[in-house]
Amino acid sequence: MRAILIKDKGKEAVTNRSANATIKGYFYQFDHTILKILRASSSNASVVIEGIEDIDLTDGSDAVLVQCKYYEGTEYNHSVIKEAVIQMLRHYHKAGLFEKQQLRYRVFGHYKKGRDKLKQPFSLDFLKEHFLTYTESDKDKKKTKQLEHERLKLSDAQLKHFQSLLEINIDAPSYEEQQSQITTTLKTQITNCSQEDAEVFYYPNSINVIQKLAVMQDVKDRKITKAQFLTNINRKEIIFSRWLHQKFGDEHYSKSIKRRHFQYSSTKVPCASRIFVEGVRIFV
Repeated sequence: MRAILIKDKGKEAVTNRSANATIKGYFYQFDHTILKILRASSSNASVVIEGIEDIDLTDGSDAVLVQCKYYEGTEYNHSVIKEAVIQMLRHYHKAGLFEKQQLRYRVFGHYKKGRDKLKQPFSLDFLKEHFLTYTESDKDKKKTKQLEHERLKLSDAQLKHFQSLLEINIDAPSYEEQQSQITTTLKTQITNCSQEDAEVFYYPNSINVIQKLAVMQDVKDRKITKAQFLTNINRKEIIFSRWLHQKFGDEHYSKSIKRRHFQYSSTKVPCASRIFVEGVRIFV
């Protein structure tokens, strides 16, 4: 009985570790999405979450599809990212633009060790052998070797062009390092944002925005621009105003609004009605 119990606990521990790793992987992807949209050069830059790939980023004329991996307990092997590269090649083939295509592909990942196994830049033969070749089992479980580039009937010239659009980064920052990068970037993007503000207010807001987008059923609803993102996370003033109103009541809140927004340099005050709308309340 004791041996069985130990074995069951071992299974549970493995399951928990697997679940924890999966959840952490999703949050790592969300964090990377936040970082990409914050670092975008244009306010009109946009990301689509779980679109063609984990992150579809458009920033001016630059467009890139990102597959994001986080394996802090796993050693890097070429097979770990093979499926991601194959899916990207299939997208490249389906687009049919070939030498005219400008859309770029990026595999972005963090691994415990083994990063020295991938020497870059690598040759076309290396791409074929390690990222585009795999085995497939038929209904009789007979395994056959498959070469994806041959199955898609891509020439070496087309494959070289795809390779020029492909970026593989297996030396991505750790979970904690990437979060630190986010708080640093938030301080550069939001006026008067302190380290504490970034950590306890703007970063949690950022996660909430990305999570809400990620669960939307329609892909068009999972898109957000940099300008929209910054507006959605920068609600500190709104939250403070609601807290002030709730704590001190209508009269104190109205006086606070007047002091904040209607300070005049002269003794002559314009004669005009002023209306502030908050939810269903109107203050005159």
